[in-house]
Amino acid sequence: MSQKILVVDDDADIRMLLSRFLKEKGYAIVIAGDGMTAIDSARKEKPALIILDLVLPMGDGFTVMQRLKQIPATAEIPIIAFSGKDVEAQRQRALKAGANIFMSKPIKTDVLLSEIQ
Repeated sequence: MSQKILVVDDDADIRMLLSRFLKEKGYAIVIAGDGMTAIDSARKEKPALIILDLVLPMGDGFTVMQRLKQIPATAEIPIIAFSGKDVEAQRQRALKAGANIFMSKPIKTDVLLSEIQ
């Protein structure tokens, strides 16, 4: 059984591209386009990893991380956070909020794959 990854981004094109790339690499993908859906999907699907955009509607990435860390079933799921805005400030804040890794947009798929593995 392949590992499940939750891809969270409000941009449908980015969700599609990341999903397609990761599926080709053998991962099972769950997608969410906003903060609330991300939290619900993480609780239901229990992914091995979450790839999380920080700028989202209905709960930004920081809110999502905070809530996931409060839920015992999702508290230990590793998170790769990413953003294209104010990268250095976002990096510091994301790592402090619970992200394991921070990447800036545009995401380089070879670097992402390396971090996942």
